[in-house]
Amino acid sequence: MIKYDYAHEKFSQAITTLAVNDLPLHQRLSQAWVYIRLLNEKNIPDDIRDDFRELRESKIGDMSDHELYQTASKIIDIGSRIDYLYYQSVWEKSH
Repeated sequence: MIKYDYAHEKFSQAITTLAVNDLPLHQRLSQAWVYIRLLNEKNIPDDIRDDFRELRESKIGDMSDHELYQTASKIIDIGSRIDYLYYQSVWEKSH
């Protein structure tokens, strides 16, 4: 099994939900949250866990528009960091 494959899959789904949908951001985040909630800390690389924990503790319903954008950006940031580690693991496994 490739390292972080499940986290990579779920964050990719969450980011796709944010990117390809024309619903208001609040609704896109709620839909993306479905994928984020499937993860737990053991799925997340050690150096990203604090950011992931902070993200999971967020309450979307109580956020201002600015906070919604920050949360979407945080999902993209964490997902990008996981992607890097995932593809690094794929590369290492193939060489």
